[in-house]
Amino acid sequence: MPPSYSFDDYQDDLVNNVQPDLLLYNTYIFADSGGTSSPVWGPKKISDAAKAAGVPYWAYVQSVWKAGN
Repeated sequence: MPPSYSFDDYQDDLVNNVQPDLLLYNTYIFADSGGTSSPVWGPKKISDAAKAAGVPYWAYVQSVWKAGN
């Protein structure tokens, strides 16, 4: 993807071109790589996009982390 293509651009393309029946966002706050995703802003963006498109959304937040995985 071009560096200027943002998550918001992707989200808009998904909603407008694919026209999904629902939107889903997965948040993995205990990533093995040490990086994390936002348990607030990612689902909020999906929620806002879903409301604007008139479709439901699901947000999955990783809730368990087990050492050694």
